[in-house]
Amino acid sequence: MQDARHSAELLRRRTGGVGPKGRIDGGVVKAKGTVVSQSGIKASPTASISAGSTVRLSYCEKARVVTGGNLIIDGPCLHSDLFVGGSVIIRGRLQGGNVHANGLVYVKDQIGDIQGATTKIALGYNPLDFLHLQELNAMLEDQQQKLQAHSRN
Repeated sequence: MQDARHSAELLRRRTGGVGPKGRIDGGVVKAKGTVVSQSGIKASPTASISAGSTVRLSYCEKARVVTGGNLIIDGPCLHSDLFVGGSVIIRGRLQGGNVHANGLVYVKDQIGDIQGATTKIALGYNPLDFLHLQELNAMLEDQQQKLQAHSRN
């Protein structure tokens, strides 16, 4: 008999989607297909979702979401980094963080806040290419620092 984790992994591979019922709190979720979280994703430096298709969350706070499809957030999106190959729908407010989208961005309530948290929206290019460029720049900077440290010794 297979344990529950193994069965869930087989299901994820077959369907390509993930649907956690509890809040994603500091976890990392990766799926080839869709991700639907009824309880959202919350504050952590490592909280992230990566999906090949649509992501739907009840809310998003201090997280990173990367999807080749659309992103739907039924509540607020606070201080998060979103890289979306399709369109973004936020049915609450967008406060702080960065949105990179190839499609449209719709925010129902408000964008930004009066406390001065920087909120940026970038449209009209493939955000997954931009994300890859950021990762390459970070690797380059790391290698340059190692080279400088090595040359001082």
